[in-house]
Amino acid sequence: MATENDPRPLTRAELNQFLPNQRAIRAFEKLFDLIPPDLIDLSDRLDLLENPTVISASSDILLTTSAYVVKVTANGVIVTLPPGEETIQGRVWTIILATDGPLTIQTSAGDSIPMPNNPTETTLILKVGRRGSAVALRYLGDNTWGFS
Repeated sequence: MATENDPRPLTRAELNQFLPNQRAIRAFEKLFDLIPPDLIDLSDRLDLLENPTVISASSDILLTTSAYVVKVTANGVIVTLPPGEETIQGRVWTIILATDGPLTIQTSAGDSIPMPNNPTETTLILKVGRRGSAVALRYLGDNTWGFS
């Protein structure tokens, strides 16, 4: 029997263990043909939220859509957010500062982090001030980022 987190599809023999006949098995298989691929992709992304990958950065880093938490371990590091068109609206990236120095966060080309005095801001220099501080940025859509 397949385990709970086994990525392989169920075999007919495994389906026979809980479905009474071939007709029920075919009906069960047809149900999965109706699930849109976007929903399956979303399910995979939600799995990442439950078990986020934390990466450490001691030099400049471009965040990806597979690593949502970064721990900055050196002063002077520039963290670049992933391009908005490559991510989904609502996704949050968390940046943890493990140093005392300022943190520079910038967007990829064409994206912005609107601020009250500059609605098209693309770079933030944060003087967080203490180790362990964290900044969470959410992709809002339309090439726009905001604080979460």
